[in-house]
Amino acid sequence: QLFLTLLDQSLRHLYGFLFSVNQRPVKYLTGPMFLKCLALKFLLAISLFSSKFGTCEARHNVYWRGNRRSIAEGKTSETFNVLDYGAKGDGTSDDTKAFEDAWKEACKVAASKLLVPSGSTFLVGPVSFLGKECKENIVFQLDGKIIAPTSSSAWASGLLQWIEFKSLKGITV
Repeated sequence: QLFLTLLDQSLRHLYGFLFSVNQRPVKYLTGPMFLKCLALKFLLAISLFSSKFGTCEARHNVYWRGNRRSIAEGKTSETFNVLDYGAKGDGTSDDTKAFEDAWKEACKVAASKLLVPSGSTFLVGPVSFLGKECKENIVFQLDGKIIAPTSSSAWASGLLQWIEFKSLKGITV
């Protein structure tokens, strides 16, 4: 009831009218008509608020930053593929160390790219990608699949997150 009242007030304020049927305010309707009017109000509210947000596109091998500039065409200086650091990508071998090693090297180069290639499944335990020692504008390009371990021993490190990005400037995932 409070939601309907607030929605009515905001619509009246924005558009100068109150939804009504047969001169009766919607908030006093009952039954199917009430539900139809409620659904209409909800859709109207969603359309009003959703116009304030941008969209995000995620497609295979197409990468966008907030300003719609392609990362692939951007200024990444060097690519660090996790396979080059010992990752197996078979979904059963622990690839956490390879991800950490690739990250350490990528951090040394401004505008670098850490690549998780497509066609592979990487088993990665809890890991923190910290940016205290990192250069700016690193791209974490995730084309493959990353899965978490299911054994409780993998979570003994005490990390509360599975994959954490912390203290970074200009990270793009």
